[in-house]
Amino acid sequence: MAPNDRVTWSHSERGGYGYVIPVAMIVRTVTRARVTIEVARKINGTWVREEKSVLPEKLQPRLEACAALDETD
Repeated sequence: MAPNDRVTWSHSERGGYGYVIPVAMIVRTVTRARVTIEVARKINGTWVREEKSVLPEKLQPRLEACAALDETD
């Protein structure tokens, strides 16, 4: 895993009854313990980008582009 890699984050909400939601992300930085990723969330009809720090085992490689992250193939 390296910066600018496309990944899917397996996200589970707190108290989410065990549901896992796949979320498209872009890797920004990688350390031994955690990975900083960029995610796009829709707030009031507008896509807003946020950075989050997650465990690397929650990430999987992603091949398809994500329009919310302004990606094109």
